Amino acid sequence: MNLVIKGSASIRVDMTDSGKICLEQWDDTIGEPAFVYLTLEQFRAVEKWVSDNYLDIAGAWNSGVQ
Repeated sequence: MNLVIKGSASIRVDMTDSGKICLEQWDDTIGEPAFVYLTLEQFRAVEKWVSDNYLDIAGAWNSGVQ
């Protein structure tokens, strides 16, 4: 069970057998994929932070688009 984030072939989300959420992204600097493993609780904390800071994030992102 994995998800490839639309619009980017370099980001993939999957789940380990132990239930950890795995984020995989290609890293051009090291020339191989980088992995981040999160527990469900850690992911929910990140999800809450993104929701709480959505307007600031969207504003900074939109300001950076060239």
